[in-house]
Amino acid sequence: MKIKFKPTHLIRLDNGEAIPVELIDGAAYTKLEAETITPADYECDEAGNWTYQGQPFNGTVETIK
Repeated sequence: MKIKFKPTHLIRLDNGEAIPVELIDGAAYTKLEAETITPADYECDEAGNWTYQGQPFNGTVETIK
């Protein structure tokens, strides 16, 4: 499913990189993933735990208002 990208969260990695993502049904799509119909690398479960390719990652996640 191709989506129109509208970021809902900002993932901040320990190296200073900030990645905007759109959370849809637990999958957090980057702009490139959304535009190319690629599976999301980042996910968030119902308990609010974020993962990168199924593994915990060091960083923080902020909701974009």
